[in-house]
Amino acid sequence: MNFRRWPRTDVGTVLLHWVTVAAIVVLMQTGLRFTSDDVHYLWLRDFDAYLGSETLWERHLIAAGVLTLAAVAYALYMSKARLWDRIRLNGARLQGLFGTAKMCWSCINVLLYWAFFIAVLGACATGWLAYYDLGGPLLPLHRLCTWVILAFPVLHLLALLRLAGVPHLLRIFRPKRVEPAADEIDLAHIVSDLLAEKRAAERRARSGASASANPAAKPRQSP
Repeated sequence: MNFRRWPRTDVGTVLLHWVTVAAIVVLMQTGLRFTSDDVHYLWLRDFDAYLGSETLWERHLIAAGVLTLAAVAYALYMSKARLWDRIRLNGARLQGLFGTAKMCWSCINVLLYWAFFIAVLGACATGWLAYYDLGGPLLPLHRLCTWVILAFPVLHLLALLRLAGVPHLLRIFRPKRVEPAADEIDLAHIVSDLLAEKRAAERRARSGASASANPAAKPRQSP
């Protein structure tokens, strides 16, 4: 396979993706180190060599700030570049769960995105509240969001591999300029249009059959 023909993705997504990855790695490293002090998670101390022990709070807070800014930047970027169709979750998209394997994995991947977005927002909100001594009771929720964020990369990679294989996975390493929104192909909208056309054709067929079975009476001719 010609590597030059493999799919690419826009440079903004690539940059924000790797900034987010770096911030999450630091947050997970320091956050799991904090969690290891909990009596229910003492098994995490077996990974102390990888979790670090110095300047934990400083690194955790800096990474939290970077992740918060990256989340805001991503929302603004998707809006300005008109790329919301990539992650749009509506009825047409959910119908893909019962479609072909490609449509099914595309829908699953979008669902994973939204689970990740919610977990990141939850972790940021509860984390900052805890920092200002306002979210002590919310720490279990913060921890739950952390586990969701940790599970996301594995599930996301699996979904991408099942969706389109290694070429689709490696496009995050091949940036390109942002293309006009008209060039974006949204499988959910395509499926929705096809279903609408199919229903319209079925209605026309039923109307034609009904007209054939009950022909209108012809007007009587005068003598």
